[in-house]
Amino acid sequence: MPEQLLRRNLAIVSLQYELALSIGQDLHLEPMLRRFVPTALKLLGARAGAVWEGDAAPVLVYPARVREHLPPPQDWPPPALGAARPAHDGGVWQRAALPGFGWIAWLRSQPVDDDVERALLPIWQRLALACRACRQHEQTEELRARAEAANVARGQFLANMSHEIRTPLSGVVGMLELALDQTAEPALRETLATALGAARHLIDIVNDILDLSKIEAGRLELRDEPFDPRALLRDIEGAMQASARLKGLTLTVQGGEALPSRVRGDATRLRQVLFNLVGNAIKFTDRGGVTLVVRAEPQPDGRWRTEWAVHDTGIGIPPAQLARIFDPFVQGEGAANRRYGGTGLGLAISRELVQRMGGALTVQSTPGQGSTFTVTLPLAPAEPAPDAAAPPAAAPAPAGEEDEGALPLDILVAEDHPVNRRVIEALLTRAGHRVTFADDGRAAVALAQQRAFDLVLMDMQMPEMDGLQATEALRRWEAAQPDRAPLRIVALTANAFGEDRERCLAAGMDGFLAKPIERAALQQVLADAQRAKRRRVSASATQNAASA
Repeated sequence: MPEQLLRRNLAIVSLQYELALSIGQDLHLEPMLRRFVPTALKLLGARAGAVWEGDAAPVLVYPARVREHLPPPQDWPPPALGAARPAHDGGVWQRAALPGFGWIAWLRSQPVDDDVERALLPIWQRLALACRACRQHEQTEELRARAEAANVARGQFLANMSHEIRTPLSGVVGMLELALDQTAEPALRETLATALGAARHLIDIVNDILDLSKIEAGRLELRDEPFDPRALLRDIEGAMQASARLKGLTLTVQGGEALPSRVRGDATRLRQVLFNLVGNAIKFTDRGGVTLVVRAEPQPDGRWRTEWAVHDTGIGIPPAQLARIFDPFVQGEGAANRRYGGTGLGLAISRELVQRMGGALTVQSTPGQGSTFTVTLPLAPAEPAPDAAAPPAAAPAPAGEEDEGALPLDILVAEDHPVNRRVIEALLTRAGHRVTFADDGRAAVALAQQRAFDLVLMDMQMPEMDGLQATEALRRWEAAQPDRAPLRIVALTANAFGEDRERCLAAGMDGFLAKPIERAALQQVLADAQRAKRRRVSASATQNAASA
């Protein structure tokens, strides 16, 4: 008798062990049950089984043909030791609770003994835990998938909104700039300049809203490129001096000589932050001045610790609002907010940008005396820039073409917006260039294949074929034309996100211009195209001279 009892106990322990192992670690409910249930039925000597989640329809029935013979839930006795229900084919159904999930049932010719059923209780508890974990994992995956889909939809919405807002604004700004160029009458120029300033302010607000939306959607991307921080500092000083002088303020920059000549980072975003801080300092200061103090110290890891502190003698920030000053839509007190205007997004965006670049943005302020906003930012060193003082020797330019600005270009512009076409045409023809327009990407491809343009300005969003598809088509066509010089293609688009720039370059474009058009940036693109044309003309002249 003791030997039989020992063998039985060992058999029960073995059953527990095998059942526990068969639960496995799968985090998807149905696959886990499809593996577990057949194994469990075999170990229990059962010929069918099912698992329910609550009182709903069974999650799994094995084998599937048994489903039509399952008793309805109300006909089952409560789960208890020895409780059984006769089956239609002469066997008996038993069931056990899966705490917090549902229950499991099996069909045998005879009920399982009470001691075996009692030994199975911890197995059912473990199975219930596994089922709940699977459901939680599946729900988490579903929520993640929904969030990712929402982010994709949000990203597409932001890209479309950027394009739809910037496109008409580009026309407004361009037309106002052209009107300013065409008049010398002081009162009219003042009116146009005021309207142009308002349009540019609207662009700044749009940029802030889009930046905040990108940050919240996790779509803000930073670049890691070499740049000259001293040149960046000079740009900021030069650009902000006029604003300071208009208010009778001084703008002083100190410590620029402490900066290294070349570092790596996102110069565009750092410039954005500093423009915002200096611009705010000027806006909220009526007397005195603004000082930008820069410090830089080399660190043991090879990086530079840079500090950019913007001091002003303005209205200051009350202590109650100091803790919230970096929150979105927060500015000064109500009266100050009404007086100075703004969205209250600039500081929130600036702090987020600085933090994502690995730095910190802090503030100290005394009401009535002024504020100091300090950016502390680590910057990695970069390789020295190529020595521009001794450029490689080049072939002499053909006679009469020494002036780079006098070299006209044959330019194809793919643009479907009529107002922007007028602006671009005026800018380019006044500079002496020949302009041909295409209404869509398909027409641009056809024209570019017929004539060797010096430059192609390509919009991204167009009917028939977009700018990316058109560029890819042209690059494929060029690959089959070894005697044809590659086209110089530059995006000219209201899609102004960082990923838009990367998509343009990946499609084969050579550069990127965002709308509204900055004249200095356009001039740089034209100058690059003129240099490339000059090299082609020079090479052709040299070849002709050699063959003569």
